[in-house]
Amino acid sequence: MEALSIWIRSNRAFLGFIVRFLVTFFVLSFLYSLYLVVVKRNGDLDMVTYWISRLSHETALFMGVADCEWSCFLDGCYVGREGRMVNILEGCNGLRLAIVYAAYVIGIGGWTWRSLVQAFVGLFVVQLFNVVRIGSLIA
Repeated sequence: MEALSIWIRSNRAFLGFIVRFLVTFFVLSFLYSLYLVVVKRNGDLDMVTYWISRLSHETALFMGVADCEWSCFLDGCYVGREGRMVNILEGCNGLRLAIVYAAYVIGIGGWTWRSLVQAFVGLFVVQLFNVVRIGSLIA
């Protein structure tokens, strides 16, 4: 028992990171999953999927894809052109990656204003890269 308490004391910073990371990750993942359940129960398309697909369409147009099409259904959105359609499914994987990023930032920095702002800004930056990635797949 003594060895365990010594190990805990010597690894306090690491254990704090693990606890903060896991709590943040599971809370944000739960909230996003709950949001998807509520949206699906209402028979709507979630706004994250809608805006990611719409911005990907606009990005492809900006990159010079003149014949880019965009359409949304309850199972997701389709963006692209003949032979290069991308199906953006409900439950955006870019947002899931952003949740992992936010959990990491809060795990490292703690629940401070600086970490929260960095995590919040990071959510948008990850989504921006996701939009550019999808737009590039079409172009």
